[in-house]
Amino acid sequence: MPVAEGQIIVVPRYEIYLAVKTGDRYVKSKDRQFGCDDTIYLFLESSDKSLPGASLDTVWRNTLSGLRHETSNPFTLQKSGKRYWSWSGIEFHPGGSGSLNLLNLFLDPAAGREQFIGEWTVNVEVKERYQKELSLNVLC
Repeated sequence: MPVAEGQIIVVPRYEIYLAVKTGDRYVKSKDRQFGCDDTIYLFLESSDKSLPGASLDTVWRNTLSGLRHETSNPFTLQKSGKRYWSWSGIEFHPGGSGSLNLLNLFLDPAAGREQFIGEWTVNVEVKERYQKELSLNVLC
């Protein structure tokens, strides 16, 4: 579509970031290194007014084990009324239960979580369009 000289075009920007919850706050990750006890959140924020009714689709994939986790969550308007946001997340639960499993986790935090350790990629799509790929590392 041609643009007349002097016409201003507003292109919505997206902010996509990884975070962990600390207390009642979400803290952006600076180094993209996470532990087995972390719940990792991915947030997308934007002023794009076409986002209501759309969803944030993510595919989390461990490049070493091949483990895959897919999510789809709708966008909502932030309290300020100026930005829309959605989130995705992944949490690492070890297999098994009971006191023996708790003892194993105490002795070896990676016990039962081997498939979660390593490099992960997260593919982010909005309205079935590719937005970004993030990488992160999970260590135990």
